[in-house]
This record gives sequence, structure tokens and C-alpha cells, in this order.
Amino acid sequence: MRSHHRPSRNLSHSRTPWLLLTSAALALVAANAATVANAATDGIKHPVIIWGNGYGTTTSAYDGLLKHFASHGFIVAAANTTNAGSGTEMLAGIDGIKNVAAISSAADLTRIGATGHSMGGIGSLKAAADKRVRTAFPLEGCRDRPTGLTDKTVAIFQASGDTLATSANAKANCYDKADYAVAFIE
Repeated sequence: MRSHHRPSRNLSHSRTPWLLLTSAALALVAANAATVANAATDGIKHPVIIWGNGYGTTTSAYDGLLKHFASHGFIVAAANTTNAGSGTEMLAGIDGIKNVAAISSAADLTRIGATGHSMGGIGSLKAAADKRVRTAFPLEGCRDRPTGLTDKTVAIFQASGDTLATSANAKANCYDKADYAVAFIE
């Protein structure tokens, strides 16, 4: 594994050790009612991750990864779509959290990160341009130079064997031309 890192500023990060998972941002809130109710009473504000699936896949394909994020104290809002490339579906997860009192009272909406795989990774970079999102970490989803990220922190995870979104292209367009804080991990 090779990694490149370009720091730009000192950020303080904290990890909240609590489990909360909201799969499919707007569709499965009711299914997680007991977890949500517990989170709302623990007095902790949990950071949020918005997720985008790869093209043609659903959240169930990423269930283990999303639960892993949640096991570290994140509220995970996963877009319920097979095409999250625009990022708008992922941003709907933030609105979904805001519209459900039990979740919004447990969410720290000043600490939102965007991630996704493949097409969802591309969507995560587009979603990160939104002022509510602080960071992005696309998984094999950086093809074209993203814009609107000058005040964001980005970590790009790229597989060297990917033939659709190649490492060379991702490094050239998303790392070498970056005007934002970025790390490139291959």
C-alpha cells in the first residue's frame, strides 16, 4: 500500500464509542427505532456519515462496512438508491436525520462526512461541496477533479487494480490537482 498525504491545517477529531445505524437514509428509520431511542437518551452527540452505493448495488451489499462505521459511534445515513453519483441522494440523508426528532437530537450535524464506493464515491465528493459536509473519503470513486472542496479534508482510497476508475487517473485528477487538504491511499 502506498499513501500520499498533503496536510493543510490542524483539525481536532474525536471518536464517540456508541453504535447507531440508520440504513437507507429515509426508508429504515422506523426499523431502527429502539437504537434511535437509546441514542437520543445517552446524551452524546454522534457524528454523521452519509453513504452512497456503487452503481447498481444497494445498501445490503455494504451492510458490514456500514455497521462497522456505526460501531465507532457514527450515525450512518445510507442513500436508498442504486445510483448515488450526483450526491443529492446522500445529502437527503442529512435532511432525513433533521426531520426525525429522536435522530436529530442525537446527531452532531456540525460533524458530517461523506463516503461511498465507486459511483457512490464520486457522489461523496459532490456531496462534500455542500457546506454541511466537512470531509469526504471516497472508496474507488475519484475520476474527475472535484470542485468546491477548498475548505474540506479529503482522503481518497483507490485500488491499484481498478480498471474503470484507475489509480493513475484518480491521482492525476483528484490528488495532483487538488486545492483542498487531501490524502491519497492506494
